[in-house]
Amino acid sequence: SVDARYRFDWATLVSLSAYQNKENNFDIESSYALAAQLGEAGIEAGRAKRDVEARGLMQEFRLVSPDGGDWTWQGGVFYSDFSAKIRSDIYLTAAELVQPVLNALPAALRDIFVTEDGISLGSATIDPTSAEEAALFGEITRDFGSVNLTVGGRYYQTQVSGTNTTAGLLPFVTNRRTKTVDTLDVEGKGFSPKVAVSWEATDDVL
Repeated sequence: SVDARYRFDWATLVSLSAYQNKENNFDIESSYALAAQLGEAGIEAGRAKRDVEARGLMQEFRLVSPDGGDWTWQGGVFYSDFSAKIRSDIYLTAAELVQPVLNALPAALRDIFVTEDGISLGSATIDPTSAEEAALFGEITRDFGSVNLTVGGRYYQTQVSGTNTTAGLLPFVTNRRTKTVDTLDVEGKGFSPKVAVSWEATDDVL
């Protein structure tokens, strides 16, 4: 992140910039989720895996009035962009239990049920998921001595989109479909008002 500021005679220009890039991976033994007896007996029959790749950037510019005086104010623009790719899978490690059944299926179905990790009971892939937001904001404060009155607001627009694909043996058995693809595309906008009154009862009490 970078916080850069330039002071004019009449205001200070503030630039806030941030970027993040994260990866998260886990692969855990999950036989207990298939049958408690398997876990209690120490028999590994299934695992759960999840891989997440996410990135985000944010930029804000704002002008802030100098301290002091009866009137103070600030206003600016904000933008953020976040995206993520998420894949999760619950798969059998004791593949020999169901492999004879899968061998009898057409190759196209086997390609859906069998992954690089094993035989998939259920997998979900969200690729990509993205969220964008842009906003204008501002506020102004009047100092009446021991009482301050602030009025402001924020206008924003957001968009969230992504595609979720589910597959595996369990979705096939319950839905009778080899794959399910759901597409998300949501837009929103609105205005958030702000009104605040503060009273400085004494030099030590606000």
